[in-house]
Amino acid sequence: MSARIFAFLLFALSLTLFITGCKEGSNLPPVNDNSPVISEIEPDTLLSKMSTLITIKGKNFNENSSVVVENKTIPTTFISNTELQATINEDITNISTDISSKKIYIRINNQGSVSGRFPITISHTPSCPSSKLILDGEETNERKDPDLLYFKNGTLIITYKEQISQTSYEYQNKFIVSKDKGENWGNPKDYSGELLNINEELYRIYDLKLYKSNDDGNSWEEVAQCPTLIPPKNESFIVRYLKWAGDSNFYCIYTTSTPEKIISIYTYYSTDFGSSWQFQRKFSYDVSDLYEGEGLSPSGILVNNNGGIRIEFLTRSGRDEVGVAFVSSDRGVHYTQTYGEYIDVGDCYLSNDNSFFGVYQEYYTGAVIGEWFFYRTNLGLEYKYAQDLWEVFERNESMPYLNINMPDRMIVSLGNKMSASFDVGKNWIPPESFYEPASDTSIIRPLILNNGSCFVVEITPKGEIYFSKSLRE
Repeated sequence: MSARIFAFLLFALSLTLFITGCKEGSNLPPVNDNSPVISEIEPDTLLSKMSTLITIKGKNFNENSSVVVENKTIPTTFISNTELQATINEDITNISTDISSKKIYIRINNQGSVSGRFPITISHTPSCPSSKLILDGEETNERKDPDLLYFKNGTLIITYKEQISQTSYEYQNKFIVSKDKGENWGNPKDYSGELLNINEELYRIYDLKLYKSNDDGNSWEEVAQCPTLIPPKNESFIVRYLKWAGDSNFYCIYTTSTPEKIISIYTYYSTDFGSSWQFQRKFSYDVSDLYEGEGLSPSGILVNNNGGIRIEFLTRSGRDEVGVAFVSSDRGVHYTQTYGEYIDVGDCYLSNDNSFFGVYQEYYTGAVIGEWFFYRTNLGLEYKYAQDLWEVFERNESMPYLNINMPDRMIVSLGNKMSASFDVGKNWIPPESFYEPASDTSIIRPLILNNGSCFVVEITPKGEIYFSKSLRE
């Protein structure tokens, strides 16, 4: 081989190595084998406007290693020759709300010997990694309505409904428990009523009684019940509620109606887990102008820990469905009538500042898929604004879920995409995928904690249940 050909081949090899070393995420040592190398960063997606501790794994780290983010050196903790830790502060993660996400680059500097750059992403919404199957569904009937409860001791509970038989329209409430943050799950258990995490302990409300479990739902002890109410002879019960407001505060609310279409609401309030009850008052309202012939059916109830109550009913007037609601801001001493028809058709909340907001669905004439809206009102009395979610998300048949646990943003998920709002729902960030589902037609229910930790439960059309988590300690 001539010297000229050899020199040309050596130059081509050097150029190839240089270009490869400059590629995104490359960690080829720039000079020698002792240069730092990044192989993994956890988490690889950071939430905007939040400080996050990251763990960098690789090799050739030492006590003088420092983390460099976008050419800025940040305080670094040496764990071992293969692991470093550093905190990415809010001044770096504070990206514009005009974009969904932004990629930034990490390097390790060993006092002059520098690694290749490694990309991580800053996003306004959390992401969850690929999921694992936790409950097979091939031999079961339909499953639906997944939800999650999280406890700070690492316990997770997934609730869902399972069809009793393939020929039945009835469903049994079921739940499964994990004691190790979702790594392992127990067998399904039946329950009736509503499961609640109250002050980091498991409770159940059923048939106007409050139960507590000290063994993850294997057994239940009754701890309180609603006071007995015997209404006048001309009144019949519509619906009765026992609702937790927060802390140790509970409401017991009875609603009745008369043949003359007079609705009455009896409100009781407890501040000691139902050990004693204070009767607020009886409130009555003439609704004879709302409907003809057909009675009212319960639509739902929301309460908060600041005196707010919203009770909804549905009926029909001719061919039209009519909703009516009664709202109180003083623990049921006074109520005001307003428009209803939200709680049973969407994901709704009543915050402690008495803002009533959520997502609901409207059908227009000839529409196959209803149009989803985000709305916010004052207890439901006065509209503040509504946002057509089809202007944010692509139109599909999934039901959106609203998450309000994070202190600085609301998050709406629709299918496997999420969008965030930093102004209580007036404007929404372009959505991004947060989860890779096992099926395109699955029901996907996320739970986001106030620190940005994300959990996802997915029910496939086969009834399989998948689980995913992304913890931020």
